[in-house]
Amino acid sequence: MSLYIAGLITFFCVQVHSIVVVVVVKVIIIIIIIIIKIVVVVVVVVVVVVVVVVVVVVTVVVVIAIVVVVMIEAVLILAVAVVAIVVIVLIVVVVVVVVVIVVVVVVVVVVVILVVVVVVVMVVVVVIEVILVVVLVVVVVVVVVVVVVVVVVVVVVAVVLVVVEALVAVAAAATWLPPQFILIFSKSSSSSSSSSSSSSSSSSSKSCSSSSSSSRSSSSSSNSSSNSCSIRIVIVVVIVVVLEVIVIVVVVVVVVVVVVVVVVVVVVVVVVVDLVLVVVIILVVVVRRGWVMVVDQHSAFLEYKDVC
Repeated sequence: MSLYIAGLITFFCVQVHSIVVVVVVKVIIIIIIIIIKIVVVVVVVVVVVVVVVVVVVVTVVVVIAIVVVVMIEAVLILAVAVVAIVVIVLIVVVVVVVVVIVVVVVVVVVVVILVVVVVVVMVVVVVIEVILVVVLVVVVVVVVVVVVVVVVVVVVVAVVLVVVEALVAVAAAATWLPPQFILIFSKSSSSSSSSSSSSSSSSSSKSCSSSSSSSRSSSSSSNSSSNSCSIRIVIVVVIVVVLEVIVIVVVVVVVVVVVVVVVVVVVVVVVVVDLVLVVVIILVVVVRRGWVMVVDQHSAFLEYKDVC
């Protein structure tokens, strides 16, 4: 009987020790996983902030370059207007001195030269603007690629952490001692009792069989309870893993959508403003050139009429 009690005490001590060791190991692993998750989240936030700052800086630089180009266009247009005024004054002086036909030829040549110069300047400006837009698009593509790579790395790390946590939880749920230890202790106690009392063999064998049957029933009940507990733990772990995966996917989708929308809006606004400015400048130049030509022709006609 003392060996039976000692076996039971040893069994419970071993079981409690194994459960405590498993719980401590699981707690340590979960703390390490939580620290890794916090570090990953901080790295993701820093990378996203750096990417947003780079996008803002590049956008500001491109906008400043476009503003400088527009100012250069305005200066060139003013220079062309001044040259046109000077040409008009010269035309008036020449019309007074020389014959109307020579004046008309000179005016036509000067107007053609001015138109060619304006067209060349406009082509150069348009080429510069196209280069700026291409640079902006390349920067945007690089930023999107960096964001996608960072998001993929974060998803992979998070999935690995979730799998490790699930394996740790399943291992903790499966570390119950097998019920055969109870049968071993019951057999050892029955053999010791039969060797000590050999005179009453029939009664000791009956008591041994009854103790083994009771130990089997207790082991089956403990096995069923441990199985039910393990099933519950596995179900809880699966639910937690699914929720973590859903949260990770939602965060990744929101970050990618926000970055893409911001980049697309910035590019569209810059391109639309640039195109509107170019169209307005071209219309102003064309209208002014047409008006100058009409005025020149009318003045030349009046001078020719006065001479005649």
